[in-house]
Amino acid sequence: MINVQKKLKVLLIFLAILLIAILHANNVKATDEVASGKCGDNITWSLNNKGTLKISGSGYMYGYRDTSTNVTESPWAKYQSQVKEVVFDGDIKSIGDRAFEYNTNITSIVLPDSIRTIGVRAFAECTNLQSIKISDNIARIWEVAFYKCTSLKNVTLKSNVMYLYKYAFAECTSLKSITFDCEHVWIEDDGTVISQNTMMIGYKYTGVDNYARYYGRIFKNIKTGEVVKVKITPKSFLECLPTKNVQAIGITSIEGYSLSADNDDITYDTAFCNEKQTENDTYKAIKAKVDEIIKDCTTDEQKAKAITTWVIQNMNYQYFYMTPAKIESIYNAFNNLTGSCETYTMLENYMLYLSGIPTATVTDLSHEWTAAYIDGKWVYIDSTGGIYGTNRKPLRIVYAYSGKIYVIDDPTIKPKVVTDIKEVPFVDVKTTDWFYKAVKDMYANKYMSGTTSTTFSPNEKITRGMIVTVLHNMEKSPYISDASKFSDVQNPKDYYYMAVKWAAKNKIVSGYSNGKFAPNDPITREQLAVILNQYCNYKGKYKATYADFSKFKDSSKISSYAKWGMNWAIGNKIINGSNGKLNPQGTATRAEAAAMISNYCNTIK
Repeated sequence: MINVQKKLKVLLIFLAILLIAILHANNVKATDEVASGKCGDNITWSLNNKGTLKISGSGYMYGYRDTSTNVTESPWAKYQSQVKEVVFDGDIKSIGDRAFEYNTNITSIVLPDSIRTIGVRAFAECTNLQSIKISDNIARIWEVAFYKCTSLKNVTLKSNVMYLYKYAFAECTSLKSITFDCEHVWIEDDGTVISQNTMMIGYKYTGVDNYARYYGRIFKNIKTGEVVKVKITPKSFLECLPTKNVQAIGITSIEGYSLSADNDDITYDTAFCNEKQTENDTYKAIKAKVDEIIKDCTTDEQKAKAITTWVIQNMNYQYFYMTPAKIESIYNAFNNLTGSCETYTMLENYMLYLSGIPTATVTDLSHEWTAAYIDGKWVYIDSTGGIYGTNRKPLRIVYAYSGKIYVIDDPTIKPKVVTDIKEVPFVDVKTTDWFYKAVKDMYANKYMSGTTSTTFSPNEKITRGMIVTVLHNMEKSPYISDASKFSDVQNPKDYYYMAVKWAAKNKIVSGYSNGKFAPNDPITREQLAVILNQYCNYKGKYKATYADFSKFKDSSKISSYAKWGMNWAIGNKIINGSNGKLNPQGTATRAEAAAMISNYCNTIK
């Protein structure tokens, strides 16, 4: 009996201890979590009192710069000082915009291989971040993603395809090297993407090599270990060939790039797309279309013009980073009639090849276009931008059709264009239009582009955002780190975002009394005159002038705030009237804006 009582007593003590332990554990669990919430449709986050931020679930993280919902910072931003490490659990596809910006506690981070994209400013100004293991499947690192990560020392990118955008690794002052162990690399054509003193390690004849050479960065060949620092400015197509002594017939590759194409069984190999396709029905359709297009042509030049015209009229341009990867092929280009410069060139080259014209694709940092061998010499054809290709500096051959490569005998030959679409690619701008020269000037200097690749829309209203973007382009698009002071200009992906910040900082424009800039508001002729006047002041080129307003019947309609600017604009012949009227409060069209800005450029030296 006594033994039973003792056993019972021991059992009760054990149960009491167990209960206390359970209660303690529950209490610890309850107090361990500082905050939690949702950061994706199927993703949650939690922060414990040890400073561990855990992100769990699947799919894409939310981005945190949406002014329409006033969600401009991550939900854990208020706990920024407590976040010391970040861990991921599950199938997370992306790091959202501004997810971890300004965190000065994180020193290292490991991204799972499920991560495909790193958003805008995702890790910007994480000044104590020393190392980051980036997903082997990463595809895109967006603008300003690692901007001013001043403690970051080395980065390795390992993926089949890699895209880097403006300021991705800008001002990373301690970043010694970036290794690109990637088959295809596209780096935005901008010298700000990677800091000046950062060594770029990668494969020759890729976007890494091109970028390093073009912008004078140190380049290390990942295969040979050779280190070079050189800035090249090719003077001829010959100089752009990977091997200068190529003049053979029947070669099938240059430095690993396939150049083969057979009639019924087509092998298509490039750095971007490495796949075998045998779609005979589509091949037959392309061949039939080519035969139809060139049926009345007797020379290669006529064939090239006819095929190019068909491509221009039937293809729809879409930036490649917005295009599904499957579209980047000849077959899908023909079936979908949609794609980027790369897609245009693939299809056009192949159609020219089927017409009997040898072709090759040349590329610079961010663009591709056609080189066709016509009448004993190479000519450039660029269906996405008319003569755009002739004004660029080719860096390499990507692929070619005909099973042979021809080398220019005379390296001084200046390529000509065989397209017959004027000096601008816009079908709605005729050489007889009063604004033709102005549009040509704006397009040639890359101040203004079209509303599409083939239309300028001269009679459409021009907006405040468009105007400041043009002026920003004229200044070669300087980067402004300051925050935008306008409540409706907060999204860095908006085309006018950086331009508005630049223009406001330099007192070229101001907003409305409600704190908004209204970038989509149409601009009047007098407003445009005032803005150009302010721009002239900014450039330090302002000179007082006198305008004779008596020539214009409606000069009294000029607003009081705009009289000074209109006086300057009329006096310098930047704005001209029509039928004795200025129409100062009339909405400016894109054609009128092009004319006024062109007049400014030609008048104010």
